[in-house]
Amino acid sequence: MIAAIKRIAETVTGWFKSAIDTFNRAVDAFNDAVKDIANGVADALGFAGGQLEEIARRDYWRGTWQHVSVHVAVFSEAKPQVTGPTGPDNSISRKRIELDDPTALEKKYGPRPAKK
Repeated sequence: MIAAIKRIAETVTGWFKSAIDTFNRAVDAFNDAVKDIANGVADALGFAGGQLEEIARRDYWRGTWQHVSVHVAVFSEAKPQVTGPTGPDNSISRKRIELDDPTALEKKYGPRPAKK
C-alpha cells in the first residue's frame, strides 16, 4: 500500500513538473515573440542597427564627468513601467549599454564635461 502511494505521488509530481516546464517554455516563446515585435517596431521607426544604443552612449559621454552605467528598458502602453521598488518588471526588453572604452568614446564624441 505504501509503495502504491509513493508511485502515485511520484507520478503526480512528475506530471506537475512537466506542466510547469511546458508553461515556462510557452512564456519564453511569448517573450521572444514580443521582443521580435519590439525589434520590428524599432526597425520601422528607423532605430535599427543599434541607433538607440549609439544615442545612449553619446548622451552619456557628453552629459556627465561621472562614471555611470547605462541600462535601457523598453515598455509598452499596455504594460507601463511599474513605479516603486516592488512589483513585476513589465519591460519588453532590457539591455545594458557598454561604455568600457573611454579612449574610443573621447575620440568619437570629444572630451567629456569638466568635473563640477
